[in-house]
Amino acid sequence: INFRNVMSEFEQKYYEYSCFWENGVLEDKENRQRVDTTISLIPQDVRSLLDAGCGNGVFLNAVAQRKPFIDLHGFDRSLDALQYVKVPRTVGDVTNIQIPDRTYDCVSCLEVVEHIPYPYYKKAVSELARVSKKYLLISVPYNEDLLHDSNQCPACKSRFNANLHFPSYDVNTFTKSFE
Repeated sequence: INFRNVMSEFEQKYYEYSCFWENGVLEDKENRQRVDTTISLIPQDVRSLLDAGCGNGVFLNAVAQRKPFIDLHGFDRSLDALQYVKVPRTVGDVTNIQIPDRTYDCVSCLEVVEHIPYPYYKKAVSELARVSKKYLLISVPYNEDLLHDSNQCPACKSRFNANLHFPSYDVNTFTKSFE
C-alpha cells in the first residue's frame, strides 16, 4: 500500500465535505481575530495577492472588503471550498502551482504548510516563493503538541495527528523552513 496515495485520497475526500466549508463555519471569534491580525500584516505596497490554500475564502473575502485596491486570487485543492470564495480562484495543488514566476506581490498561505507531508514540503515552499515577487505571508500552529491530538490506526498501529498536521513549529523550526 502506498501511504502517500492513501493519505492523499483520504485528505482530498476530507476537504470536499460541504459541512467543512459552509458559510460561517470558519468565522468564529478565534478565526476572525486571526484574519484581522493577518490582514494587518499585509505590507502597504502590496497590490496583488495569491492566497494558496485559501479554503472557503474567509481570509480573501475579508481582504476584498477591507483592501479593495488589492488584486486578489484564491488557490485551493478543494472545489467545494472554492465555491465560497468571492474573488477569482483556481483549483490546484501547492506542490505544483500553475502560475508564472513572480506573478503576485504577496503570496499568503495560512494554516496550510503543516498539512504537507515531508517528502513534498520543500517543493511546496519553493512553489510559494516562486510565484511571489516580494513577500510570503505564512501562518502555522505554534508549539503544537502533535502527540496530544493523535490517533492510532487500528490495523497498522501507526500514530497520526488528528488534524493531519505533520511538523510542529516553534521560532527555530519555522525560520529554518523558510531560509
